[in-house]
Amino acid sequence: MKKGTKRKKVGPKRKQVPEHPQEIVSAQLYAAVIQALEAGWSVNAIAKETGVSQPALQEWVSGATGSIKQQTSNALCAWLGMRLTDPIIPERE
Repeated sequence: MKKGTKRKKVGPKRKQVPEHPQEIVSAQLYAAVIQALEAGWSVNAIAKETGVSQPALQEWVSGATGSIKQQTSNALCAWLGMRLTDPIIPERE
Protein backbone atom coordinates (compact mmCIF):
# COMPACT_ATOMS: atom_id res chain seq x y z
CA MET A 1 0.00 0.00 0.00
CA LYS A 2 1.34 3.45 -0.88
CA LYS A 3 2.27 5.80 1.89
CA GLY A 4 -0.52 8.24 2.67
CA THR A 5 -3.32 6.10 1.23
CA LYS A 6 -6.08 5.02 3.53
CA ARG A 7 -7.56 1.58 3.69
CA LYS A 8 -11.26 1.45 3.11
CA LYS A 9 -12.95 0.09 6.22
CA VAL A 10 -15.23 -2.73 5.22
CA GLY A 11 -17.90 -3.60 7.75
CA PRO A 12 -19.52 -6.96 8.26
CA LYS A 13 -22.57 -8.00 6.31
CA ARG A 14 -25.80 -7.55 8.24
CA LYS A 15 -27.65 -10.78 8.92
CA GLN A 16 -31.38 -11.01 8.46
CA VAL A 17 -33.79 -11.02 11.41
CA PRO A 18 -34.35 -14.65 12.38
CA GLU A 19 -37.56 -16.40 11.48
CA HIS A 20 -37.11 -19.30 13.91
CA PRO A 21 -37.30 -18.78 17.68
CA GLN A 22 -34.10 -20.83 18.18
CA GLU A 23 -32.15 -18.18 16.28
CA ILE A 24 -33.21 -15.26 18.49
CA VAL A 25 -30.36 -15.70 20.97
CA SER A 26 -27.82 -15.99 18.15
CA ALA A 27 -29.21 -12.85 16.52
CA GLN A 28 -28.97 -10.91 19.79
CA LEU A 29 -25.38 -12.06 20.32
CA TYR A 30 -24.49 -11.20 16.73
CA ALA A 31 -26.01 -7.71 17.12
CA ALA A 32 -24.06 -7.14 20.34
CA VAL A 33 -20.77 -8.16 18.68
CA ILE A 34 -21.53 -5.82 15.77
CA GLN A 35 -22.16 -3.00 18.27
CA ALA A 36 -18.75 -3.72 19.83
CA LEU A 37 -17.16 -3.54 16.38
CA GLU A 38 -18.93 -0.27 15.64
CA ALA A 39 -17.71 1.06 19.02
CA GLY A 40 -14.12 0.54 17.88
CA TRP A 41 -13.28 -3.00 18.92
CA SER A 42 -11.63 -5.15 16.26
CA VAL A 43 -12.37 -8.81 15.69
CA ASN A 44 -8.78 -9.57 16.72
CA ALA A 45 -9.12 -7.59 19.98
CA ILE A 46 -12.42 -9.31 20.83
CA ALA A 47 -10.86 -12.71 20.13
CA LYS A 48 -7.92 -11.93 22.41
CA GLU A 49 -10.17 -10.61 25.20
CA THR A 50 -12.49 -13.62 25.06
CA GLY A 51 -10.02 -16.37 24.19
CA VAL A 52 -12.04 -17.44 21.15
CA SER A 53 -10.54 -18.33 17.79
CA GLN A 54 -10.00 -15.18 15.71
CA PRO A 55 -10.59 -16.96 12.36
CA ALA A 56 -13.83 -18.54 13.62
CA LEU A 57 -15.05 -15.20 14.99
CA GLN A 58 -14.13 -13.43 11.73
CA GLU A 59 -16.00 -16.02 9.65
CA TRP A 60 -19.10 -15.72 11.83
CA VAL A 61 -19.08 -11.91 11.82
CA SER A 62 -18.57 -11.76 8.06
CA GLY A 63 -21.41 -14.19 7.43
CA ALA A 64 -19.17 -16.89 5.94
CA THR A 65 -20.51 -19.35 8.51
CA GLY A 66 -23.96 -19.33 10.06
CA SER A 67 -23.13 -20.59 13.52
CA ILE A 68 -20.50 -20.67 16.23
CA LYS A 69 -19.74 -23.26 18.88
CA GLN A 70 -21.51 -23.03 22.21
CA GLN A 71 -18.15 -22.48 23.96
CA THR A 72 -17.55 -19.46 21.71
CA SER A 73 -21.01 -18.02 22.31
CA ASN A 74 -20.57 -18.53 26.07
CA ALA A 75 -17.27 -16.64 26.04
CA LEU A 76 -18.73 -13.80 23.96
CA CYS A 77 -21.81 -13.55 26.20
CA ALA A 78 -19.65 -13.43 29.32
CA TRP A 79 -17.43 -10.70 27.83
CA LEU A 80 -20.46 -8.68 26.71
CA GLY A 81 -22.28 -9.15 30.02
CA MET A 82 -25.20 -10.88 28.34
CA ARG A 83 -27.38 -13.52 29.97
CA LEU A 84 -30.65 -15.29 29.37
CA THR A 85 -33.64 -14.05 31.31
CA ASP A 86 -35.97 -16.25 33.31
CA PRO A 87 -38.03 -18.50 31.05
CA ILE A 88 -41.71 -18.07 30.41
CA ILE A 89 -42.99 -21.62 30.20
CA PRO A 90 -46.04 -21.89 27.94
CA GLU A 91 -49.17 -23.52 29.30
CA ARG A 92 -49.68 -27.03 28.08
CA GLU A 93 -52.98 -27.74 26.40
